[in-house]
Amino acid sequence: MKRIKAVTVIFLMCFGTSAFGQTEQLQNTSDENALLYYYIDPMVVQKGDTSATVTIEVTTTGTNISRVYIEEYPYYSGYFVEETNLVDDGTNGDRVAGDGVYTASNVPINTNNVNLNLGFGTHTTIGPDVNVEKTDGSSEWDFLLFGVIAEDQNFPAVELADGLFATQYAFFIEDPDGSVLDTEDWPLGDVRCGKEHFEASQLLYSVLPDSFDFIIVMPAHHIFDPDRNYAENTPYFVRAKNDIQNIGIVLFDNTSQFGSAGRLRGTIYHSWGYGSILDHEIGHSWCADLGESLNLTKCADCYGLHWNPLSDIGGQMAAFLFYSEGTGHLKDNGDGTWRIERDPDDNRLYSNLDLYAMGLIPSSEVQPVHLLVNPDLTDPMNVTAASVITYTIEDIMTAEGGERIPSYLDSPKKFNVAFIAVKNKPFTAEEYTYYSLVSKYFASQNQGELSLTTFYQATGGRGTLNPDLGVVSSVESATPAVSVSGFYLNQNYPNPFNHATRITFTLPSPSHTVLKVYDLMGRELNTLVEGYREAGSHEVNWDAENCSSGIYLCRLEAGSYVQTRKLILQK
Repeated sequence: MKRIKAVTVIFLMCFGTSAFGQTEQLQNTSDENALLYYYIDPMVVQKGDTSATVTIEVTTTGTNISRVYIEEYPYYSGYFVEETNLVDDGTNGDRVAGDGVYTASNVPINTNNVNLNLGFGTHTTIGPDVNVEKTDGSSEWDFLLFGVIAEDQNFPAVELADGLFATQYAFFIEDPDGSVLDTEDWPLGDVRCGKEHFEASQLLYSVLPDSFDFIIVMPAHHIFDPDRNYAENTPYFVRAKNDIQNIGIVLFDNTSQFGSAGRLRGTIYHSWGYGSILDHEIGHSWCADLGESLNLTKCADCYGLHWNPLSDIGGQMAAFLFYSEGTGHLKDNGDGTWRIERDPDDNRLYSNLDLYAMGLIPSSEVQPVHLLVNPDLTDPMNVTAASVITYTIEDIMTAEGGERIPSYLDSPKKFNVAFIAVKNKPFTAEEYTYYSLVSKYFASQNQGELSLTTFYQATGGRGTLNPDLGVVSSVESATPAVSVSGFYLNQNYPNPFNHATRITFTLPSPSHTVLKVYDLMGRELNTLVEGYREAGSHEVNWDAENCSSGIYLCRLEAGSYVQTRKLILQK
């Protein structure tokens, strides 16, 4: 059986599963595979940087291989200076001779001709081919992908805690032991982020307020799973809670597992890259659950939580209908026949049924949907069916117990998102910038590129994301100033302290404010502030004369903002 790897994206993403995650299609002219996975460092370079080099490691079975090399990609003239051989002899940066890992160190690259096509020309994902020639004359090849950023883009990061950094638009976790993403042997791992491992979001909340509706987690390199033939088991969405009635999802709240006190709707774990189909994954917070009893979703051909491909619901959350010439969604020809069409613009937008479930349009704007029974797909442009079932939004609401609660008028249209990048070593300045650009672009009003549509565009301008973490850094200052949207709980001073310490905090606007001290068991010890406070800086002292030595927690709440600090008492 041929191994599959991650290059060709299949747009059938499943909520909470990896069955149809991003995969790579290994190009192979033999029945025996040798190419397994690759590693590149650094993963991001700056366009026009004439000193930029990368180290490439390609892991193989180590048998029946005559040559491994990178070729200059003809579509990007001058992209690689010259054809480069990888070696497995312990020289030129190769770590162990004969271990099947072929290496090329300090490979010079020329990115002057690269087209930066994301975010109005700020960044892109690109790469050359690696070729594995075998002793039997057959060969394999694959794409090696890394990121390129524009010369004028720079997002400096500040350290918020040990190994935790942030720019204005992204949060960064250094994970040398692989505990955050369960990847001890980076880049190998069976990632279960948000399902069995919650460290990424918990670390975010340890230094930033509980003000996020969504969290997106992306590794700083492709992560390959040996148990899945070295494919990636991503992307996927994990719901943290549902507080909306009658959209086909039970009411529940698991936000505490993620470190949230009830705000978080869910997390997306994504593969490395430019954020392809993030718009699809975030839709799973609300979508493709309506009408299960009507066979509109969760059917045999729905591939999990997607709309039935034999319906004309279409849009972002619909499963594709396969036919001899490709894939697409059913469209009404208006004469009793249907066609299978893959309109890129339509496929990048949420359907009216999606927008209703999201609370972005009223039920009155949802058009009737049609479900074909025993269709004849012989002619994909003139599909006929034994019969057609028509469902109105009233039929769907009746099947779900009533209209969406809260209604369209009472539903939020703006959402906060935190973008997290995780790496097994320190991030480079280029990587800080690249992930910040991915976050900023997805939440922008830009048109979509490649297989990523911005959330604003996918909703037709009805919904917006705010990716601003509120972390402001000063490049000139040796000790950057940090604020969280004007809200910030400073570390107490002194710390450690003997019997009393000073606590200062900043509020972005007037609000009801609560500042309390707890022990590590969560027991409340003192209320230092409780009541209305004006915007600006505030100061309060805590006298711990009656407390014993140890670690205590100071928690500040103001509106939707929450932040906690550790206080160390030493007597």
